[in-house]
Amino acid sequence: MRRSAAIFVAALASLLPVSQPLLSQAASSTTERELTAMLTQFLNDAGTNNPAGFDRFFADDLIYTRSAGATTTKADIMRSLNSPRAEITSAAPAPKNTFSAEDITIHPYGDTAIVAFRLVGRTEHPDGKVEISNYRNTGTFLRRNGKWQVVAWQSTKMPDTAGGTSASTNTASEISAISTLWAREWTARHPDTVLALYADDAVFHAPDHGRIAGRAAINDLFRLMQSTVIPSITLHSTRSQIAGNLAYDSGEYQETLTMKADNSTRQYHGTYLMVFRREAGKWLIIEHMWNDLSAPAAQ
Repeated sequence: MRRSAAIFVAALASLLPVSQPLLSQAASSTTERELTAMLTQFLNDAGTNNPAGFDRFFADDLIYTRSAGATTTKADIMRSLNSPRAEITSAAPAPKNTFSAEDITIHPYGDTAIVAFRLVGRTEHPDGKVEISNYRNTGTFLRRNGKWQVVAWQSTKMPDTAGGTSASTNTASEISAISTLWAREWTARHPDTVLALYADDAVFHAPDHGRIAGRAAINDLFRLMQSTVIPSITLHSTRSQIAGNLAYDSGEYQETLTMKADNSTRQYHGTYLMVFRREAGKWLIIEHMWNDLSAPAAQ
């Protein structure tokens, strides 16, 4: 989605000396953004069991400790991904899995970083039943030859009704998982699947398109946009809450657009807000807003 909002950058900052602490803070901020984007992309790949995504994310010398306490290696993981799965060989439709990360904490230490977060898994079964599971994950990332990969991973499943995971938390997790599903299907260029996430009276707000009201009008806009660009977007949910039959999810996004006309690419980042309404037991988007923090400052 093309953006037009501009951010202000003070010219005076370029004239001031940069201290070592500020340089260190800037490096840490860059590392945190890079690892957050890397984690988000991996969770998108995990939802589709994409072997290339697992290969990029995990180092060859990975030590992975599962929630049940068993340890495994990257070779074991890759073999399981490349082996035929029951849901593929079966004639029955396979469940759809979506994963997202919440409560992300990153501690960079030079070429090493510790990443801790809550993993939210959403499984939608063919009969419409939705299951939400929560895990506490901690990963050790190591940068070798300029490339970050995970060398150690620990996963712990959170109880469904105790230890801080309530029905309200599960519902909020489901809301953020829908946002993750939106990003995955938008990147996959499946406009019909994306459109099904909106209510009939939904409103879409974008910086360079204004207010688009109604699912039919949103459909026209989305198809127009995807006729001119190839999108790749990741969302990082920072807050989800519910109140009765209303809910919202807000966070940050990063997007790369490839122009079909000349194959050039453009990078965008900013924040988003989705407001949901529960209809017949299903959460649907009724308001969807974006802003753009990547445009250059106005001259």
